Amino acid sequence: MKLLIRSIIGLYVMVGLFLIYQNYQSGPEIEDVERYLRNHEVEGEVHGLLQFGDRWVTYYEDEPHSKVALLDRNWFGDWTFSREMQFLGYLGSLYPRSDIEAEGIWTGSIVIQMNETDSYLFMMVENPDLQKVEVSLDQEEFETVDLKTSNGKRFYFLKKDSEIHDIRYRFTVDNDIFTAED
Repeated sequence: MKLLIRSIIGLYVMVGLFLIYQNYQSGPEIEDVERYLRNHEVEGEVHGLLQFGDRWVTYYEDEPHSKVALLDRNWFGDWTFSREMQFLGYLGSLYPRSDIEAEGIWTGSIVIQMNETDSYLFMMVENPDLQKVEVSLDQEEFETVDLKTSNGKRFYFLKKDSEIHDIRYRFTVDNDIFTAED
């Protein structure tokens, strides 16, 4: 009888560990972000969910702005907003570029100083006519950025391990070039 009980308990433990292991093997899904937002009483659409390097990043709507958050996995394998951003719960907000004539381009940046200084640059593009985006950080040469697609929109995310003081953009839309600065 004891052997039967031990076998059943062992089977339950093995099945539980297998399910947690399987959950750890998958990346986040939009439903994970939607569940997290519902649990925190945020009603908004998830614009995108992308992997940049080893980090998962979500872009979502939270009136009146769209926001960006880093995702981390908890002990049970569920995806939550990163604890690195304890004071906000999200990394930063995206704002429409009203200083250029092209519509549907949203940008944002933030410098965070906790144990060390990290700078983040993020972008969301809804304009299908945008052909190219170039970025210059701290007076360096312009570099073309790689936009990733999710949910019909295009996104960019960059983390730098130092403070960014000057950001310049060049957007090419229908062969017209628009410049902007942050």
